[in-house]
Amino acid sequence: MKKGETHFQNALEYLSIKNIPNDLIDICDYYRMVRNYMAHTDRDDKKLKSCYKKVEENSNDFLKKFHLNNTPNSLENINFDDFIILTNIIKHIAFIFSTEFKPDNKRIAKILFDMSKETKQNTYKKIKK
Repeated sequence: MKKGETHFQNALEYLSIKNIPNDLIDICDYYRMVRNYMAHTDRDDKKLKSCYKKVEENSNDFLKKFHLNNTPNSLENINFDDFIILTNIIKHIAFIFSTEFKPDNKRIAKILFDMSKETKQNTYKKIKK
């Protein structure tokens, strides 16, 4: 993992996922920093404010796709709307991950074939019923 890179950013790079808008990633990072700010004592106000400024400057057009009219609030004004924004973003990212990595029929067949070799053909007993 590169210095200064979050686990999420590392996963996106490692898995070669390119279809998540940068605005969306910035918002996730902002809410991660808000969470860290609230949960830990080693707080970095400058970094949090810089991250929020980046979110404010983004177009955030994808929020309309989620039928959301609000943009993320500053730390002092966090409210339930922020919860709605974050949960919608997380669901969207989860959907992208699940569709990107859904195995095709060949992969499923290979998994079953390999399992049957390991279990001496016992894999298919339940499927045949």
